[in-house]
This record gives sequence, C-alpha cells and structure tokens, in this order.
Amino acid sequence: MTCGPKGDGPDVAGTASQLSDPKEDLMVPPMLDEESFKAKPLPVLQFRTPVFFLDVKVTDAANPQSFTFQLVDKRAELEALMSEMQSYYAAEGSSTFPRGLPEALLRKGHYYAGYHSDKIWYRVLVQKVQGPLMASVYFVDYGLYGMMLPSELQPLWQRFRRLPVQAIHASLAGVEPLHEEWTPKECITFREIVNGKIFLARVRGKRPDTTTGVHDAEHLVMNLVDTAPEGDILVEEVFAERCALL
Repeated sequence: MTCGPKGDGPDVAGTASQLSDPKEDLMVPPMLDEESFKAKPLPVLQFRTPVFFLDVKVTDAANPQSFTFQLVDKRAELEALMSEMQSYYAAEGSSTFPRGLPEALLRKGHYYAGYHSDKIWYRVLVQKVQGPLMASVYFVDYGLYGMMLPSELQPLWQRFRRLPVQAIHASLAGVEPLHEEWTPKECITFREIVNGKIFLARVRGKRPDTTTGVHDAEHLVMNLVDTAPEGDILVEEVFAERCALL
C-alpha cells in the first residue's frame, strides 16, 4: 500500500468497545452475513441548514476548496469502532479469507476492511479496481486515499457498518485562488495551517459530495475559527496573510 492514514490514526490500545455485543454477533457465522458482500452503502451524517456551528478536527487538506474533517463529539464512537475492528480482524475476522479477499469479490463501490502498513484495520471504499491485483481506496473515516492489494482486504462485516462515515468533505467559504488553480505553495501553506487541528466551524451551506464516492454524502462550505485564548482567529485571514508573503 502506497499511502493512507499517517499520524492521525486513533490510539486503539485499551479502548473499550460499546458498539455491539460480541457474543450476539458471533452467533451468526460470518459467511452467512450476506449484507457484507453487497454494495449496500454505509450510513452518512446529514446536516441541517442554514447556518450552524460544529467542533471539527481537520484530518486532511489538499487546498481551501478540498479538505476533510471529523466531528469532535463523534471521536469516542470512532475510537470504539476502531478498537473493535483491531480485535476482531486480528482473530476470527480474517479466518474466512486467510490469504485476503478473493479477486472475484473485489468490486468498485463496495466497502471493505483494509489493513494498512501501520498495522491497523480501517474501513475503506474501493473507488476503482486497477487491474486484478490493485485497488484505489478511500479511507472513509479519515478522508485519505491509497492503493491496496486484495491480500490487504477483508469483508466489512455488518457489525462494523453501523457507525456513519466519519470523514466529511468541505471547502472554505469565500476563498478562491488568484489564478485558475491553487499553487503548490498555497496548498502547502493551507495544509500547515489546518491539518490535524481542531476548529470551530461556521457552516454556511452544503451540497452533494461528488468527490469521495460515498453515497449520499454531503459537502459542507464553512468558515474555520481558531478559538485561541487571545481571541478568535479566522483561518481564511491567516491563509491570506501567509499567501501574501509567498
């Protein structure tokens, strides 16, 4: 696998899962869990309009018109899910296909459990099958992209499909590139300002997400505010000041 979650993965050691009763789930053999082999989409978070506020953590940023975030108040649920996935797929979860997912079951638009080079299992969406032995995937809870082999994939069983997709695509309100596209320096500057940080988001609008491939997902347009002790700082103002010095 060439890229994926780096540095933002949850601390899964010792996190107690409260998502399901393991004894209840294990009563049904995984091979009978037909929903896990279907293209049924994961649930997504839906947001009201017009203006509202959210506490968010930016998980990845390409430029002001394309970044992803998680809701701060959902972090505990995600960490519980991740902890349960690690325990399950380290044991019986991979026993169905010990050598990884059969190529015949690899499908665009399907969700799987993907084993990253950081030794952590993630929920992933296959965006494109690149030949018989490679797939482009989207890490639906962290907003990152990567390439995975079928040997690194397992079915995403129903017990791990209940939590809505946690990575939400967004753009910064009122900010446009001076030219047709953002320059590499501008992209790096924006990433340095926001990546991995927590902000108060003032959501100004929403539209369908056409970037990630997640069914029914929403793209939010927002202002990001750093609520520093010395006073609120608008990210768009910091970005404009930094870009003026490039």
